[in-house]
Amino acid sequence: MNAPVTNPPETPIDHAPGDDAETQRATFLALLERFDDAMLVTHQEDGSIHARPMRIARIGAGGDLWFVTASDTQKVEEIENTMRCAVTMQRDRAFLGMSGLAEIVTDAALVRELWQPAWRVWFPEGPTSANLCLVHVVPDRAEYWDNSGWKGLKFLLASAIAALRGRAPDDAGPALHGRVEL
Repeated sequence: MNAPVTNPPETPIDHAPGDDAETQRATFLALLERFDDAMLVTHQEDGSIHARPMRIARIGAGGDLWFVTASDTQKVEEIENTMRCAVTMQRDRAFLGMSGLAEIVTDAALVRELWQPAWRVWFPEGPTSANLCLVHVVPDRAEYWDNSGWKGLKFLLASAIAALRGRAPDDAGPALHGRVEL
């Protein structure tokens, strides 16, 4: 098992003038709660990237993610070789991208706490399955685009008007797009 993952020292992210980093962070965390599935992207030994869909087992208060997997999978090997990873999500005109560090966790008590009956398909023995483990992703930065609902329609209308006037639309602001330090 790898050492516990901690966020690296803060790296500044350029925010548009007037954007409030805390507003963007809150918007990101609220948007994150709308997702059940994600694409986990890891690095293969030859340096190429490998993405696969994963069901989210838990979303932490700071935006960290927990997934369940088997210890003998390629993703576990890739994470043990290179902890750096990315996670992407898409749903109903809302999009998230995160990058950070992943670790493999074999804490039996945490596995029991996160256990979901649907996982029996992959782990017939239940939460005590010998090869069941968790992937914990701690993001250090994220970006979101939320064109869902009313705010998305308003932006679409403003974009159409701007296009008819021969110009680009105004920045939609942190409600629709933001970059976040985590």
